[in-house]
Amino acid sequence: EYREECILALQTVATSGAVSRGDFVRMTGLGERTGRACLSRFLKDGLLRPAGDASHRSEVGIGFPISSLNVLFPSLYPEAATAVID
Repeated sequence: EYREECILALQTVATSGAVSRGDFVRMTGLGERTGRACLSRFLKDGLLRPAGDASHRSEVGIGFPISSLNVLFPSLYPEAATAVID
């Protein structure tokens, strides 16, 4: 569902820590518009979150939304794949 280039940038944030939004877009290696679309999608899905203040210019760090734990950690809590989360 996500572009491979975006996943690689997300993994970098997960292992290295928060980065500026511009750096995240550059890490994808995609064009500005496509890279920003990936960033927006990750923010919307909760996989990235604003680090520090919640302004549109803040750095972004990794997020762990409860609804995606079965995707992020499929073997850690297999029952989550069948749980209904509102």
